[in-house]
Amino acid sequence: MSIIDRNLPRLDTSYVIGDNKTGGALCLRHLHALGHQRICFVSSARRNTFTVRSRIDGILQEAEARNIPESSITIWDFFNKHQPYVHYQKQMMKLIREERITAFIAAESTTCAYLYSLFATMNLRVPEDISLMSFDKPLVESQRPDFFTHISQSEYLMGKEAGTILKHQIETRDPQVTHRVMSPLLEIRKSTRAIVL
Repeated sequence: MSIIDRNLPRLDTSYVIGDNKTGGALCLRHLHALGHQRICFVSSARRNTFTVRSRIDGILQEAEARNIPESSITIWDFFNKHQPYVHYQKQMMKLIREERITAFIAAESTTCAYLYSLFATMNLRVPEDISLMSFDKPLVESQRPDFFTHISQSEYLMGKEAGTILKHQIETRDPQVTHRVMSPLLEIRKSTRAIVL
């Protein structure tokens, strides 16, 4: 068995995953270079999930390396993207107005698409009013091609590598467990911009 984009700590199996910690660091580095000092990371999964935890660790370690206090990074996990937009409008406005969040990192492409639509219902423009980036390419790109800045985890290559490992195990009957960690790439598009003071 070979798992794609997941590492199950208690199950010793072959896997091919993206380097989520590096991905988190790339997000923070990009936003900080644009002048953002207060950032919110949003995930629909719980923060102790392996993938989410790794992304948060990367963000926080990069923040520490850049002397950004941990209090400047808001973590919002278990975000329910099936709620009507009105459910989150007050909380979101509080983050932006009171906590002065200027950029959001979505842990999942579907969460990014939800946030983009949520901001639109609040008359907030991306990136003019708020910067937004994602892990993986959001599906709404079909409406706005090449709009979202995102971390590319090369899903095609990940799947191809997992298939190669599985094929080798089947053909050779070799039960050896193989782990592959693939480097992510930052794809800079139009949904993030330098902060205007």
